[in-house]
Amino acid sequence: MRPLVMDFATDTTALSLKYQYMFGRSLLVTPVLEPEINQMCVYLPETEGGWYDFRDNSYASNNGWYETGVSIENIPAFVRAGSIIPLSTELTTTSSLSGADFEIRIFNGADGEFCLYEDNGNNYDYESGLFSEIKMKWNNKKRVFTIFDKSGKFGNRREGRNIKVILISKNGISEREILYDGYKTVVKF
Repeated sequence: MRPLVMDFATDTTALSLKYQYMFGRSLLVTPVLEPEINQMCVYLPETEGGWYDFRDNSYASNNGWYETGVSIENIPAFVRAGSIIPLSTELTTTSSLSGADFEIRIFNGADGEFCLYEDNGNNYDYESGLFSEIKMKWNNKKRVFTIFDKSGKFGNRREGRNIKVILISKNGISEREILYDGYKTVVKF
């Protein structure tokens, strides 16, 4: 969790907000603090490419106040354009991620980078180098997503995993299915 000052130090409105926060560099979260409401205004600080509603992948706004529906199960969460977010409904630890199939969502509108870290999740073997990283990069202008060679000593480099790559943009969603075997893979949209 990061206060908005970390990303929007010159935005006086963002600095005045007590409860909105960034979760990493990609997600803007606004907790629901009032009972029995179904709408609320969220402030979206100005950022290149704007913001997407994480709940339904719709383009929200570039900046300013934005009214959105809320419920106890559905709090406002917005994704900054250029974000790369790996997702899976079956995983609970990084150890179960190694070799698992998953999806990667790319939010169009700006360049982005992400590093997927993997270790066994239940001991300190990472301290002796037993972990791996998979770097990813989105080039917004060329509309190219690159997954680089897997590095590190955790997991089997050659084990294939099915990955659904989803590009989310103002105009809709595009999908590609790939098999990633630990070596550089380029996906064009």
